[in-house]
Amino acid sequence: MKNQYFGDINDYRKYGLLRILCKRFAIGVGWMLTPNDEGTEGKFVDYLDKPNKWRNYAPSLFDALQLYVLNNRRYVGIAEEETLIREAKYFTRFVTDDLEERQTYMADMLDHFVHCDLVFFDPDNGIEVPSIPKGKKNSSKYVYWDELKTFFDAGKSLLIYQHFQRVEREAFIASITATIIEKFGARVVTAFRTGNVVFFFIPQDGVTIAPLRDQLAQQWSMQFEMSLHNQ
Repeated sequence: MKNQYFGDINDYRKYGLLRILCKRFAIGVGWMLTPNDEGTEGKFVDYLDKPNKWRNYAPSLFDALQLYVLNNRRYVGIAEEETLIREAKYFTRFVTDDLEERQTYMADMLDHFVHCDLVFFDPDNGIEVPSIPKGKKNSSKYVYWDELKTFFDAGKSLLIYQHFQRVEREAFIASITATIIEKFGARVVTAFRTGNVVFFFIPQDGVTIAPLRDQLAQQWSMQFEMSLHNQ
């Protein structure tokens, strides 16, 4: 996550999802912050100029994001300042490409979220790719399988931000889901798909979010496509 992304259309949907999940979980938000750059990501904020189309999904959330984005105040700390996610805890340190620093970062995050039962990982790009091993340049933009498993084995349900790669999307979701089930032994994985990104939800055994999925489908109609995958 970069501060320059704050308030874009993906953020609006992301906060909408987290605000529904926080009715069931004590959420820890791991921003996995990286420095701003000169890229174009985060530019998709024109939805804020169309309240008649977008505001009804989550009026108070829309108003807060609109206020800060239009005043060019874009940083993730606003989520905590404005309580955009009820009773969430946040880990706001920047993550680097340095391997030793990263190991300390993840250990500190796990300790910080000791009382959370759902941890949200918000890396720039999503889950690791083979071309960028941990500790190499740009590895800070990814979360790695072994890190996710450490949190899952510690009893945390997981929600993971994933930008779509340039492959067929249904096949991509199926591939990631199959890997999650294989690596974690998870019985159920839910994919919350939007226009450009997908969020993978991995619950601990016995955790169900069926009522929350129904609420999301009703409140955010047409903004999320949900698919449930079982072992």
